[in-house]
Amino acid sequence: MSSRTPKEKLLIHMCYLLTERFTKVHDSIFRLLKAFIQHLSIREDGKVLSDFLLVLSEIKVKHYFFDPWTDCIGAFLMTMGCDAFFKTLPLDPVGHDMNSLTYAQDSKSFLMPILKRHLKKGDLEFFVNYFIPIIKDLEAKIKEYAVQNIHGNALKAQKYKVIVIQIWELLPAFCRYNSPKLTQSFTTLISYLEPMVNKNVLGLRILALRAFSEIIIHCRVTPVVTD
Repeated sequence: MSSRTPKEKLLIHMCYLLTERFTKVHDSIFRLLKAFIQHLSIREDGKVLSDFLLVLSEIKVKHYFFDPWTDCIGAFLMTMGCDAFFKTLPLDPVGHDMNSLTYAQDSKSFLMPILKRHLKKGDLEFFVNYFIPIIKDLEAKIKEYAVQNIHGNALKAQKYKVIVIQIWELLPAFCRYNSPKLTQSFTTLISYLEPMVNKNVLGLRILALRAFSEIIIHCRVTPVVTD
């Protein structure tokens, strides 16, 4: 007798239908999966969610199914939360060869537009602990390429700048909800936001002001702000 739960069995069948053999029905499977996982919880179904997200992320999706595929990944993000999501699909933009044709897939940088569209809430402490080190690594690479006068480095530096901007564009979503270390986390961010406001670093003045606005609104409407 199988020890698999009905949820696991259903996901296994959907996983089978996502093979290249059934490409024509992928659109329907993505939509079905998106609806199904919203009824799961990270507490009870964490391993199932993680395993299937990994499978989903590795699919070589056809361009005409790209939107339902990314919407499905976005649904996993909303169900799992940032911590579990990025443990399954860690973002590593500097750990892979940018000249590789599979860079976006290997580095998981293809997730950035998906995150911007689907991330509704987040823990500010997570942003500081997870994304700030990545930003620092990217900025170090940008400076390195600026010093090395090697053909192609300018383009690489520009691509890294784009990822830095994409990460910062996620910040306002992390300022809308309570965090166990809200004050400490936002204090850490001040040194980054201040030059954005005063000098419009990377053209992010408006974004930095939005982050300030979101945190102020959150503190006003929240009866008890953690920290």
